[in-house]
Amino acid sequence: MSYVYTFASSLDGLVFYVGQGTGDRVKSHLWDASSSRKKVSRVAQRIRLIWRQGGKVIIRKPYNHIPSDKAFCLESQLIQHYGYEQLVNQDWHTCHKNQWRPSKGKRNGWNIDEMIAKDGAIIL
Repeated sequence: MSYVYTFASSLDGLVFYVGQGTGDRVKSHLWDASSSRKKVSRVAQRIRLIWRQGGKVIIRKPYNHIPSDKAFCLESQLIQHYGYEQLVNQDWHTCHKNQWRPSKGKRNGWNIDEMIAKDGAIIL
């Protein structure tokens, strides 16, 4: 089963990313942002900017436990609702060309669950 999620900044409350996934997919963006790599995704760049400005990422899951085909449809509808002007999402074909591979536990020395709970994000 899948879910649809949004990221917003605690600094201005604006949603800047819409995604869908399963398992720990939502955390992959935080792992990317917390890595030491210079080249990261657009969503990870925005997360880094929010962190540098002293903010947090607000994570919402408006749709949970849904079939993947429905998740793709709902993700698309939310992207249309917010619009590409507001979002850092790439177009669908670019975004889904490379499938994400889940990983557990620590990544690059970061325990994402601890980081989320401590200071990196707010899950609503």
